[in-house]
Amino acid sequence: MVYWQENKMMTKRGQFYIITALIIAAIVFGLTTAMNYATVHPAPAQFYDLSKNFEAESTQVIDYGVYSGARDIQGNVKNFTKAFLEYAIEKDPNIELFYIYGNSTALTIVNYGKNESGITTEKGSTENLAGGSALTVSQINYQISEKTFSQDITERAANFAKISTTVNPGDWVKINIAGIVYDFNLKNQDQFRFIIKTTTSTKETQIVVPPEIE
Repeated sequence: MVYWQENKMMTKRGQFYIITALIIAAIVFGLTTAMNYATVHPAPAQFYDLSKNFEAESTQVIDYGVYSGARDIQGNVKNFTKAFLEYAIEKDPNIELFYIYGNSTALTIVNYGKNESGITTEKGSTENLAGGSALTVSQINYQISEKTFSQDITERAANFAKISTTVNPGDWVKINIAGIVYDFNLKNQDQFRFIIKTTTSTKETQIVVPPEIE
């Protein structure tokens, strides 16, 4: 540490150097802390871009439906989500998506995750939805010239299981996904909320929840 000494008393210039050194040390410490945190909790750039794309484009689908007077906005959202996931899974095979759309009297819930989700509403109804991205393997047997052959077929649960429902929830709905409970407060007007996540090579799960989710 550099300072000037005169008559055993620190000059103003010396005080300035000390204060400056302390500020620089604090800044360096803060940067080091932030870098360490980023290393421990990595946020995959590609996943982040996909989540932001889904948020922006799904909002556009809904806005267009509202302004154009479309009768089936919910259907448009479902079709867009399916198309988006087909693209997103090619970029990130571990991506999962869960969304709700509607209001306190009619709410559609869709699970494109890998885990079953449990739903509880303010009015007391409960229901479980399969995870649409979950892969199942089934075996088929067939005969050719009296010889029996078998083949494994891999299929996503979305093709045959119940992954969506429409309920009359009341003022709130709670959704349990892999042991994590998400609380959604509902209103009379339609709203769109979603959870999107992935699993990195370090097995850490990144979750993006829009700010308006309570």
